[in-house]
Amino acid sequence: MSAIVSSHKISVLVILRREYLEITGNFCAAKLIEYFRHWTKWKLKNHRTPWVYQPLKKIYADLMGEHSLHVIRSAIALLETIGIIEKQKNPGNGQDKTWQYIITL
Repeated sequence: MSAIVSSHKISVLVILRREYLEITGNFCAAKLIEYFRHWTKWKLKNHRTPWVYQPLKKIYADLMGEHSLHVIRSAIALLETIGIIEKQKNPGNGQDKTWQYIITL
């Protein structure tokens, strides 16, 4: 077993909190709240910025393919609509088309 674990990258833990599901009514959106909270804590500790730079395909991989890109995009739009996250393009690089996210919760 240890050979299997050591040959892979550290797993991402996806957490579904009941209170986030009650707020959003959407399983993917509820998971994304905790996902963005996790990455925000990491960013503040390591980069001193709350903005999380995460390509959609990376989010998809971190959610272990449980939700399609379309579902993730819709869940992010829902979180934005209800004011839980905001997103922006890289303000320092107009060529960069990857969204950056900040959680407001």
